[in-house]
Amino acid sequence: MTPFPIFSGPLTNAFQASLPFSMSGENTVFDWSIVVANTVTPPGTAASLEWYPEFTSGDPNAAATLWYRETAEEDLGNGNVRMPKTVRRFTEEGSDVPLAEGTHRLDTQFVRRHNFGRLQLRTAVGSADTCSAAVLCVIGGAPLSAP
Repeated sequence: MTPFPIFSGPLTNAFQASLPFSMSGENTVFDWSIVVANTVTPPGTAASLEWYPEFTSGDPNAAATLWYRETAEEDLGNGNVRMPKTVRRFTEEGSDVPLAEGTHRLDTQFVRRHNFGRLQLRTAVGSADTCSAAVLCVIGGAPLSAP
């Protein structure tokens, strides 16, 4: 299966939707190439890339399609479970430190039940001149609209 590019370009401080992708047997894999330029104020502060997946079983190419955001489950005990909306953030290994200056090649893998998905991406620190990303959908591909 040929990887399908779903996002390529600079990131802004607002979430931007990727192209939609089709799931393949409830699976999808993303290969990320993230470039961080260390030009954030104060100097030495790297960019922070945040993202979250959304899913649908409707027509992924229709403007009116409803997208459903992923949630997390936080068990607080005694039957109390919080389900916050997810926001994922890439960090340096074993820390809460944003990605350092340079190029980062990362892989993420998911098993989900919807037919289609997309990603929302932004940089929470920095601006378009400090962080860009290219994301390939390795398992899955370009969705076709129903006739």
